[in-house]
Formats: sequence, structure tokens, C-alpha cells
Amino acid sequence: MAGIAVGDVTITVVKNRLIRASPGAILRNTVKIQFGDGALTYPALGVPLPTYPKFGMKRELEYLVLLDSGSAVTILWRYDFANKKLRAWVDDAVTGVSAELTGVTVAAQTLYAEAVGW
Repeated sequence: MAGIAVGDVTITVVKNRLIRASPGAILRNTVKIQFGDGALTYPALGVPLPTYPKFGMKRELEYLVLLDSGSAVTILWRYDFANKKLRAWVDDAVTGVSAELTGVTVAAQTLYAEAVGW
């Protein structure tokens, strides 16, 4: 099965905010991130994300803060800043230890995040 690729990820800007500060300004946009369809698998090292313009930025995406998963799935999603990817973690019911997903299909996911940059 094919892994989730950057073209399989849809970013929708829900709300734009320009925060004026000295000496410049930053953008803090609320975005909806959608991917997964139950057929594509979770790629090794995470789900690749589109470039900064998709998040409503003009020059760069400084960081991404995940706000809400919007679903009842028990996957904990985290933003991997260094690799610009979403990483998925699940708790083992027996050991209670968190482990990253590996090679499993991912059902449709809707995540909400705050994208910060310029």
C-alpha cells in the first residue's frame, strides 16, 4: 500500500489573524488539516506537510500548534518541527507505553491547528 504523501494532505485556512508587534507583525492562522482515507498507510517518520503558502503564510511557517483532533480516534498527533511532518503516537493498552504508528492504514483525519509565521 502507498504511504500518505504531501499531495494527500489538504490545508484549509479557517481564520486569519495579523498580530501587530514591534518591530513587525506575525500571522496566527487557524487551519484545518485533513488527510487519510483508510487505504493509504502512515509513512515512516510521519505525514509530510505542504509548504508555508498553504497555511496562509507569505514567507515562512515558524511553528504549528495542534489544537484539536476533531475525531474520536485515540491517536495523539504531534508536529515534528525539524522535519515539517505530523507524527502519530498511540498508547499500548497492555503496557501503557506510547509508540509511533508504523505501516498501518490511517482513517480520515481532521486536525485543527494554529499556524504561526509570516
